[in-house]
Amino acid sequence: MQKHFEYSYTHQLTEDEYITIVNSYSFVSNIFRVVGFAIVGIACLFSWYTFILGVIILVSIIIKIFLPKLVQRGLQNDYQKRRILKQPISYSVTDSELRLSSDGISYESSWNHLVSWKEQAGWLILKPSGVDALYFRVSDMKKAGIYDSVIEHAEKYSGKYRS
Repeated sequence: MQKHFEYSYTHQLTEDEYITIVNSYSFVSNIFRVVGFAIVGIACLFSWYTFILGVIILVSIIIKIFLPKLVQRGLQNDYQKRRILKQPISYSVTDSELRLSSDGISYESSWNHLVSWKEQAGWLILKPSGVDALYFRVSDMKKAGIYDSVIEHAEKYSGKYRS
């Protein structure tokens, strides 16, 4: 039998918080690896047999360098367009349901509708079907003593896959 739990809080996400939480792309490559691939790519340009491979390697490096900025711009646009994020939102989780409410919006769902979950940048993100994600600070949930129960439910209803 699973333990009963309930946790609620209200928070207004800032644009910086939203970008940090939602951004799944991070440039954490080892600089030596990038330089190594660049050297191989340039070396490939000197032979007709490997020229295409060299171009592909160099274009991939350029994309990897500029992709984080493109992703950040897209997330800034997303934040600006989503009115709900610009007001305080109440997030709740219990052993039987997930809830999100704000001015003019209310959503509640059973755990059966949890599509995916992940932990990123110190936040637990629960994504039920057909609604915005629910964002919970991991440290606050651990202080409240419900983190393990919530993770157990997330794994049970959407699997161990973290999207």
